[in-house]
Amino acid sequence: MIPVIVIGAGLAGLNLARALNAPIIEKSRGVGGRMATRRIDEEKFDHGLPIWPETPIAQKILKGRFVPNGMTALAKKLATGLTIHLDTRVLRMEKIPTGWRLHTNKEAFECAKVILTAPIPQALELLEDSGLRIDSGWTIPYHKAIVGLFRLELTAKDQDIEWDGHQLVLQRNKGLCPDGVALIVSPAISEKWFEDSDEKILKQTTQLLLQRLGPRHLDHDEIKKWRYSRPASFHTRPYIKAGQHLYICGDGFLSPGVEGSLMSVESLLRDQFPVL
Repeated sequence: MIPVIVIGAGLAGLNLARALNAPIIEKSRGVGGRMATRRIDEEKFDHGLPIWPETPIAQKILKGRFVPNGMTALAKKLATGLTIHLDTRVLRMEKIPTGWRLHTNKEAFECAKVILTAPIPQALELLEDSGLRIDSGWTIPYHKAIVGLFRLELTAKDQDIEWDGHQLVLQRNKGLCPDGVALIVSPAISEKWFEDSDEKILKQTTQLLLQRLGPRHLDHDEIKKWRYSRPASFHTRPYIKAGQHLYICGDGFLSPGVEGSLMSVESLLRDQFPVL
């Protein structure tokens, strides 16, 4: 019997697993969630979290606003020494006398406690698939995000900018691709474009970029899409107790983004695992 299993290998899940010496079940092929770095040729682009916040709780993990080798490098560092079951999706959770049985696409796991760290809509979907109670007040909306990754001619005057809810992040300011930019399209426009074809979205995103920067020669262009990019609101409570020894924590609590996720983790550890 495993004492506790963490579901999700994003920022919250990795920090919980390190504190609890717990295994992680992760549906993706890699760790980090939105701590995502894309390699294009030999260069790197961060496209999940554009910058690391300069807040005290975030600085416990990282000193500075970015990771020289990309956000994925930080996730891999946090994952060092952990037991992580990648490409493994929890399909259903079953309550058993000793705790929980997690049915996945590969095998079943039995544990005393479960912590869900996926975006809240995904966590609630798993509860529903498991026939478990869902309180109507638990759900919160998330923003979608379309991110354009471009290599193009840059000048010394080009800088990170924000306009109309869009955010342009020069990768050279992060120690990554010297001629690369990530354009995070505003939540409103991302929502409007999200279900369009990738070809159409890329064309629209490129137009948005060049309208702001002026005509430039592009060496590379592609898009990434995040269905659950950032909570549109958040719970004032630090986590949800969804059942006996079943918890939901991470982003969507206390504050949207990295700081809320980390505060949620600290609160859960303090309240439910005080002997650590």
